[in-house]
Amino acid sequence: MAKARVIDHPPGEHTPGKVARQEARQARAARLAAALKSNLRRRKTQARERAADAAEAGHPAGSAGDQSTSSVLSPPADESAPR
Repeated sequence: MAKARVIDHPPGEHTPGKVARQEARQARAARLAAALKSNLRRRKTQARERAADAAEAGHPAGSAGDQSTSSVLSPPADESAPR
């Protein structure tokens, strides 16, 4: 005959280990969200600085001197058409 499990907590309540894991997940999610926001702010600042530097040097934004990778990632329309 199988032994019955002994439950230290009332039914419907979380077990202590489960609560700790949930709190750890929430803390990790909060740290990740803060890091992502910080990185986004930093990258926006860098982009603004690059645009200002390009404007001072007389290069309009989006010119050949721009370090954007959009032209590398998407080929011109005539090359992407099926043959």
